[in-house]
Amino acid sequence: MKKILILYTELAGYFVTCINHLASKYNTHIELVAYPKANEAPFEFEFHENIRVHDRSAHDLSTLQSLLETTEPDLLYCAGWSDKDYIRIATRNRIVNSLLGFDNQWNGSPKQQLATVYAKWRFAPVFNYAFVPGQPQKRFALRMGFDESRIQMGAYSCDLELFNGFYSKYHQTKTQSWPKRILYTGRYIHHKGIFDLFEAFVDLVESEFSDWELHCLGTGEMWDDRVEHPKIHHHGFIQPSDFEKHVGQCGIFVLPSHFEPWGVVAHEFAAAGFPLLLSDKIGAGSQFLQEGINGFSFLAGDKTDLTAKLKLLMGSDDSSLLEMASASHSIAQSISPDTWSKAILEMT
Repeated sequence: MKKILILYTELAGYFVTCINHLASKYNTHIELVAYPKANEAPFEFEFHENIRVHDRSAHDLSTLQSLLETTEPDLLYCAGWSDKDYIRIATRNRIVNSLLGFDNQWNGSPKQQLATVYAKWRFAPVFNYAFVPGQPQKRFALRMGFDESRIQMGAYSCDLELFNGFYSKYHQTKTQSWPKRILYTGRYIHHKGIFDLFEAFVDLVESEFSDWELHCLGTGEMWDDRVEHPKIHHHGFIQPSDFEKHVGQCGIFVLPSHFEPWGVVAHEFAAAGFPLLLSDKIGAGSQFLQEGINGFSFLAGDKTDLTAKLKLLMGSDDSSLLEMASASHSIAQSISPDTWSKAILEMT
């Protein structure tokens, strides 16, 4: 049985799905250290019996070292570089096969240029592999000193079986009459672009698309500043298990973030068969959005461009939206918990 020690930050449902798949299908033992759950996203997780979970707040450098020595892992998975103790553990134990996982996009800023100099000294000699979601992160990894053979992509996957199931269940019904409902899911904070979306939607619904609705799932520090409108429905925070009814009732997915390192939610709703509208700063767009085929992109933070692209989708006929939905579902199959697990095993 392979053994993996994962030093993680805050857990997300999609990551738990991936490690559960790895533990069950490939009979892998996992020791998982993770931060407590965030207040804005109090998801409840269930873990496979091959996974032992440790609260990061209960560990210091010494106990993390003891855990590594007790586990004797075939692979050490370090999530990012924000936790200095995690980096110290990897540095102290270079004999252990290790990977550095991160989702930072390369943007070529002076800060990143300087960071690559540091990374070539601090990270590339310590970690055997970089594990990244896609091309925007691969470009960063290459500049950090990891060569092609040491970079694995596909570091994030949605629960593909779940969202494929939603597609199978609701797609046929939607073909009879495409739902005139737009869906947003995410936090209510400025950089998620939700207030740009409110403005663009209100302009369109009050001018020529009065039969459309906008449904928003989530909460956040700017919840009290939300726009109240008869056609905008604020559902607040919901558990992932409650997504289904919204998937079944909505027809377009919008992610208007000013910046999103990746955005697994785009993968989720592509798999569920949604035409996508993503800002050009969504990392996952590089993998799951084909311009004009399964949706559109727009300039992040540009409300005029957002309005124009949203109008294109709202003005599309049912057959065009159906073609986009089918394309989204097909494109989404490129990454899965199984491809994720196989990538991990290749690095052990």
